[in-house]
Amino acid sequence: MTHEDVRDWGKEWGIGALNGILPPLLPKGFVIAIEGPRGTFKTNLAMTFLAAGLLQGESGMLIRLHDQPLLQELSGRSWPSLSEELGKSEKPEKKFEWSDWELLKDKKKDKEKGTERGAEATKWQNLCPSQKANIRVWEKETQRLFEVDFKGGALLPEEFVQVIWDILIRQPEEHLIRRVVLYDVSEIGAAYPLLRKSSTSSDIFLPAFAHLMRNQEIECVVTGTTTGLKDGDEAVGKICAVADAVISCKYCDVFGRRYVALYGIGQGREENREDEDLAPPVIIPVQESDETKTRRFNVDAERLQGLVGFGTGNIHRPGVALYLFEQNEALHGAYNAEIQKMLSASFASIAEGHARQADTIGDVEQDQADGDREIGLMQGGSFERRTGVGSKISVVPFGSPQSDAIHSSFGMILAQKPIEQTVICTVDEFWEKSNDFVELGELPDSGELICSRPTGRSSALWPYYANVLLLAYRTDLVPKDAALGSWVDIRNIATCLETSTDVKHAFWYDRHAAETLSCAFLDAALGQKGPKQPSISDVLKAIDEKENGAQVNALAELTSPLGALREVPQIQSHRYEVLNPDSAIYLCWYSQLRELIARRPDLSDKLKVVGLPGGGFTGDWYIGVAKGSVSPSIGRVVLKKLCSRAEGYRRFLCGVGLPVRKPKTADPESVAAWYPRSDTTLANILEIYGNAKSRAKLYEIGGVRTAILYAAQQLKYENAKDCVQDIIDELKEVSASLEAAEKEEKERKKGVQPE
Repeated sequence: MTHEDVRDWGKEWGIGALNGILPPLLPKGFVIAIEGPRGTFKTNLAMTFLAAGLLQGESGMLIRLHDQPLLQELSGRSWPSLSEELGKSEKPEKKFEWSDWELLKDKKKDKEKGTERGAEATKWQNLCPSQKANIRVWEKETQRLFEVDFKGGALLPEEFVQVIWDILIRQPEEHLIRRVVLYDVSEIGAAYPLLRKSSTSSDIFLPAFAHLMRNQEIECVVTGTTTGLKDGDEAVGKICAVADAVISCKYCDVFGRRYVALYGIGQGREENREDEDLAPPVIIPVQESDETKTRRFNVDAERLQGLVGFGTGNIHRPGVALYLFEQNEALHGAYNAEIQKMLSASFASIAEGHARQADTIGDVEQDQADGDREIGLMQGGSFERRTGVGSKISVVPFGSPQSDAIHSSFGMILAQKPIEQTVICTVDEFWEKSNDFVELGELPDSGELICSRPTGRSSALWPYYANVLLLAYRTDLVPKDAALGSWVDIRNIATCLETSTDVKHAFWYDRHAAETLSCAFLDAALGQKGPKQPSISDVLKAIDEKENGAQVNALAELTSPLGALREVPQIQSHRYEVLNPDSAIYLCWYSQLRELIARRPDLSDKLKVVGLPGGGFTGDWYIGVAKGSVSPSIGRVVLKKLCSRAEGYRRFLCGVGLPVRKPKTADPESVAAWYPRSDTTLANILEIYGNAKSRAKLYEIGGVRTAILYAAQQLKYENAKDCVQDIIDELKEVSASLEAAEKEEKERKKGVQPE
């Protein structure tokens, strides 16, 4: 270890929760003070620190300002309780038990052990008069634990230091003492007046002791009880002032229940403020069992997750707000309502108010597919039973027409850190501001993704569900030998179908979702041979080619109200049923097709799907926890459930979108693409998805998208040829604007004033 190295307090102390309240860097020979009122587990924390060193093969020393010894010659159950983490190892030799340690006795009381061990015990006791201190030695194999109890009265600082020094320097190499616990310095103010102030050392005894520990590179923990008495609290304050870190143990009343909460300077570290909860960990005694040799306690860093107001006393849980995309009410809306109910059940809610928002309280729910996975917002039992905390869960759905507005509002909301709730957002694949989201870590089972291509932002945004733009057609209306390999072919078939009395609409697409038209245009313009990451200039060059130009014109004729589509739907809201069941050919997203089949189950076996002539585009959705949220850890728990394999497959079954992982118990070849079942399988849809392009990877896609969406509005009023020219003109303007901006940026970097 270097002079200062990153500390893992879970390994070094046996309490992983301390990583959140202690500084990550401390030098060799550090001094940590533990202060707080009586009964706040200070001794237990200190003894766990000592026991963790003993478990690692070190020797240690317990120094007490007390007349009577702490460690009794009985079973380990009579000794101070330790952190439960020290007893979790499956290997017996890695479990710490006080009962494994044996006390060295003097020769009069230990005749059966031989005079050598008796002489060893006497040697250590003879380091000081018995009226000053008792020195006892505990052994386990080659390790030693010294227990030094200084008696109250006229104990001089130099006598105290001399005893400790004599013990330290007399240790052989295999018994070198690496950890020391001093308990309890508040006694200096009452029973040890000369340690507080003497003519020889004045009032610098505690700073001198800390200096000795640092010089010997001994890691030391000092406890101090705050009692309200001036002299005792003065000693506690002095050791806290010279310590490298301080742990404060305080009683914390949370809605009628009392906890012992731990505070430390680590909670104020910059990296903890946005990605981690600031709720303090609390100490929970573990129920004893007959098999346990040593009593245990647990430091629970999750018990008070999501609560705020510890500094002001107004402790409350602000709640969780979810912004979820909702393409339609029948499927997406129903699923989002289930999310509302699931989270409300997780908080043991008694719902009040309207259906999509409720005041709730906590509980635990088991993942139905993975029964061993706990997905409750708080673990270990009902949150209400343990704290009585109320909360609010709200789901805010938004549809395609509101998508841009909602995403823009996210940027405004996320800029206002901190946020008074835990905010969870769904964003499409265009979202680039991943630094506005909490780091989530690696997606569970990310190696088994069958959809949703992970990007560099996958640690902040996890894939929620996948989607793909495709062509669907009615087998009872479209001739079996009809070719759908190009947009020209599709236009020709639609033109023929227009003359049929059996077909009400030859071609139909979602007019209110402008993304549909922009993706179709790019598909027609670029074709299958186009670059994977095209720029605006690539799109313009592709349109100039005769073949691609013909494809674009054919698409424009199909989508123009003056062409094959004779009836323009009037969209009232994002819950509009976008696909007309009386159409022959559909340009739609997979999720839209599922809504149509749910509305008209009789079409299930009459619909077939193919990819777009140019391969098509994906429409993936991601989900993340907003930075500044009051409880990122609660957000992670929610996302762990929402992004689980089982929940992703349930979204697929509900018709929300494609799963992002392969189902555990089913082969995509044997899973129907929709229900009621049909001959089309999930594997068929995944093949279309695999051949499609990702819009997020298209260079300058924002400019292309803006130009197409603007010009596409003209389809309502102009013929196809004029609309295509409008799109070309818009693309040229956007391209010129981007080039000018790029040139200006280069000149700015060079220090040249632009004209």
